[in-house]
Amino acid sequence: MLEAQEVALEFHARKSARAKTYRYRIYRAPTCPPFLARYVWHYPYPLDEPAMEQAAQQVVGEHDFRSFAAVDPEPGRADPSGVRRIFHSSWTRMGDELVYTVKGSGFLHHMVRNLVGTFVLVGKGTLKPEDMIVILDQRKRSAAGATAPANGLYLLRVEYEPVTQ
Repeated sequence: MLEAQEVALEFHARKSARAKTYRYRIYRAPTCPPFLARYVWHYPYPLDEPAMEQAAQQVVGEHDFRSFAAVDPEPGRADPSGVRRIFHSSWTRMGDELVYTVKGSGFLHHMVRNLVGTFVLVGKGTLKPEDMIVILDQRKRSAAGATAPANGLYLLRVEYEPVTQ
C-alpha cells in the first residue's frame, strides 16, 4: 500500500511513530543459497526452537531494555530510561528459515539484534527461556548475548496512528 497525506509541522518520522515492527531471518539449512546470504543470518547449527519461542514471550510487555541496548548508542539517540513496550514477540518457521517478528512502541539502538543473539543462546541451551527476565532485570548489556549480524534484520512497518494490539 502506498499513500501520502499532509501532516502537522511538528511531525517527525522517528519521534512521531507509535509502533514499529521488525523481522529477523535466520537461515537454518546446511548450505545457504548465495543470492540469499546477504539477507539472512546463516545458522545451520542445532537450536531448540520451542525454547526460543518461550524466551520471545518473556519480553512481551513494558520493560527496561537497557540489557539489550548498544553499548555505544548513536549520538543524540541515547535514552537513559530504556523503557519500551513490546506488543508482540514470536518465532515462526518458514521453510528453511526461522523468523523472529517483534512489534513495539520503540526500540533502543541494536535492541532487536541483541534480543536475537540472546534468543540463540536459549536455542543452544546456554540460557533458559526464563533467564530473559533475569537479564531484563539486570539492565546491563553484559548480561545479554552477543549482537546478531545485521544482514537478517528488516524494518517491516511503522505505525503513526493509535497502535492496534
